[in-house]
Amino acid sequence: MSRILCWTTRRNAEILQLESELRAMGHEIRKFFADDYYQCCSYFWKKMDEWGWGQRKRAYLRRKREIFAADLKKFVPEVILFINYSPQIISWEELHELARHYELRFWYVDGIAGWREAAELRPYHLAVYDRESVEYLHTLGVEGAYCPVGYGGIYWKTEQKKEMDVTFIGSPYRNRLKLLEELAARGKAKGWKLRICGPFYEERYFWKKYLFALRYPFLSQILENCSMAPAMAAELYARSRICLNIHGIRNKGLNPRTFEILAAGAMQLLDERGDYDIIEPGKHVASFRDGKELLEKVEYYLSHEAEREQIACQGQNHVKERRSMRRSLEIALGMD
Repeated sequence: MSRILCWTTRRNAEILQLESELRAMGHEIRKFFADDYYQCCSYFWKKMDEWGWGQRKRAYLRRKREIFAADLKKFVPEVILFINYSPQIISWEELHELARHYELRFWYVDGIAGWREAAELRPYHLAVYDRESVEYLHTLGVEGAYCPVGYGGIYWKTEQKKEMDVTFIGSPYRNRLKLLEELAARGKAKGWKLRICGPFYEERYFWKKYLFALRYPFLSQILENCSMAPAMAAELYARSRICLNIHGIRNKGLNPRTFEILAAGAMQLLDERGDYDIIEPGKHVASFRDGKELLEKVEYYLSHEAEREQIACQGQNHVKERRSMRRSLEIALGMD
């Protein structure tokens, strides 16, 4: 097996469970965190740098370059796996120089359609999580392997007691907020046990909580405004009768949450897709087209337990080998 230096962000390392998954495959791994500066600095320093009055961004990037160089020297990897690489810390020229000494692999776990700089990746093994990105890369003369983000081992659950009626975990995209407010209103009227979690507003600005409550009066009553660790999310999915999956507006394919929910053994209700990958609506998942159909199907499947459990079981069994994180990493590393 290989010594792999994994270039990633802290968030992706946690969500994808990269270290545990790669170690389980027999690889030796070291992580290099390439978090974007603006995700790490305070609002004050972000503005100072934007106005040209601060030097923290330059210092941050310089320090990251030093750490990366030290990791290369100390760990001596055989392979460098770049998760969502962009030329902020090291340039394209430096990247191409690395290719003279190491095997480089690239996996984009977010869509890259429209990113013209991706043409620089033409010489390398490149995997992308959605077919839209594969098609876009072809227009640039770049070969990209279709590699959806599979579920990590912590998501696989069996024989879990169902305690929640409907669960949603995610970020506050506009289309999601509208549907979740409608669900919260109907849930209150029907007495459903709902669990909705995610970083919907910034707690440090106290007024945002009140603005959110004004805009979404029903949702605000039940919302748990927090980020959730993968292990906690897996437990919550497994203990839910229905897990709701609402994609971002730009997504045409399936997000990683799709396979995580299926692995956890919950029945999944997701918005209608243009690309269902390997799953079949009505057999492995249930789908909806709008808010009206969402509420109708929630009510239907909560009152039809046998049908709900059959779909959940079929969905879990179907993705077991096909969409595991191990399978995804094999494609990303060119082991397929």
